[in-house]
Amino acid sequence: MSIDRREFLKRTCSLLTLAGVGSIPFLQSCSKNGVSPFYVIAIDANTCIGCGECLPACIYNAINLPERSKYWINIDKCVECGKCKPFCEPDAITISLISYQINTDKCVGCGKCIEKCKTEGNCISYERDSYSVRNRCKPNSCNKQCKAACPEGAITINGDKAVIDMKKCTRCGKCVSVCPFEAINPAKVKMDAAKCNHCGKCYPVCEFEAIKKIYPTDYLPPKIDMQKCTSCGKCLDACLEFNAIEREIHLATVNTQKCTACEKCFDACRFDSFQRVRS
Repeated sequence: MSIDRREFLKRTCSLLTLAGVGSIPFLQSCSKNGVSPFYVIAIDANTCIGCGECLPACIYNAINLPERSKYWINIDKCVECGKCKPFCEPDAITISLISYQINTDKCVGCGKCIEKCKTEGNCISYERDSYSVRNRCKPNSCNKQCKAACPEGAITINGDKAVIDMKKCTRCGKCVSVCPFEAINPAKVKMDAAKCNHCGKCYPVCEFEAIKKIYPTDYLPPKIDMQKCTSCGKCLDACLEFNAIEREIHLATVNTQKCTACEKCFDACRFDSFQRVRS
């Protein structure tokens, strides 16, 4: 019995997964509803020949060809499993690592990321593991919100300053957010980039959005072809979460400081005005 190349690749990919080779990065399945994806998968339009061999590998229907001669990946459907890559003969599908960085201005030192990281690269640790109160504290000039907010009763008022009992404190950060004088100095964590294995498990557990994704340098915000843009505004509606698309006179422009390269604007634009940019 003879089989064509597409069927051969499909069966080979399945056998590799069953044999354990699926543990290599580009065969791992990583749900966006679970662990945050740690790969960026993209199709290089300059290399893609439009053969369609990648289509049967994607059970999520994340690879599209909407009125274009080249295929592209719908990131809202893609789960970064990477199973499309071995099907691409011209090697147009690229997989790049996402790195992570801690925003110390937002971090309250709760330590949830440290617990998650212990089972992986163990790259996150405390830089300062205790809370302290700055001299700007004025408990007689506020409603003592920090004391009321502390679920563990770890904060008491001693004269003209709040005192935190670290034996009771769980580093939840609730006192930090309610202090009108920003007088509470929280614990801080640090990340050793050399130890990080890019698993991304720290990202979803941080309720303070203190862990930031750093995309590969060649994964750049899109550009708008002003000759095609009709200023319909559909892209603005698609980018409400980040507000990265702005209207300039009658045309839309991309704010590169806000853009996360999610490419939702590509789906929204009916006139094929958005162009992918690779460095």
